[in-house]
Amino acid sequence: MDPGLKDAKKNKLAVDYLTVPLMLNFNFTPDRDKGFGFSAGVSGGFMYSARQKTKMDGDKDKVKNDFDLKRWKLSYIGELNLGPVKLYGSYAVKTMWDKGLDQTPYTVGFRISN
Repeated sequence: MDPGLKDAKKNKLAVDYLTVPLMLNFNFTPDRDKGFGFSAGVSGGFMYSARQKTKMDGDKDKVKNDFDLKRWKLSYIGELNLGPVKLYGSYAVKTMWDKGLDQTPYTVGFRISN
């Protein structure tokens, strides 16, 4: 790691993927507007953009690169439908880096809809 990055006020890595999900949906209350059920499947993604932004002492540095990130991503995805609230999650099959670090991305969250 660059010794100067320890003093950074902001150090952000952002990666954008074009993702296509494939899911099976199970609805246990099909006659209701706000049903109960779950969905499970996989999603495949292609990285089309990666960038890093560093802010130190008022100076901003922006770098566009692939940063040794894998171009393709495959994830398991699931969703639990509890009426107006939906809980979702995803977990990548492999690490996000080509070499070096061993970090596997995951996501959890909720949505509120009518």
